[in-house]
Amino acid sequence: MIQGYSPDMERLAALGRAREQTMAEQALHILGMTVAEHADRRGEFTQTVYVTSQQEARWFGREQPVEFDPSFAEFSSLMTEVRYFDLRDPRLDSPG
Repeated sequence: MIQGYSPDMERLAALGRAREQTMAEQALHILGMTVAEHADRRGEFTQTVYVTSQQEARWFGREQPVEFDPSFAEFSSLMTEVRYFDLRDPRLDSPG
């Protein structure tokens, strides 16, 4: 899970959408993700990223961004106060 702040959520979202196809093709360890802007704190967001393994996610994060997608620099520059949380045993519930 990632939490942070962006002064330009619209641009951040547009860059995220533009990267979706590339991520689907090259970041095979990502199973899915969600992003939500906090309604009570404009510009603050929470993103969940579901991955096949923590090791693959960490390797990809360290080794790939610049070569993987040059727009990553702009994408990263739009996020500040970024905090990462590893949820090792997440529990997902659905209406029963």
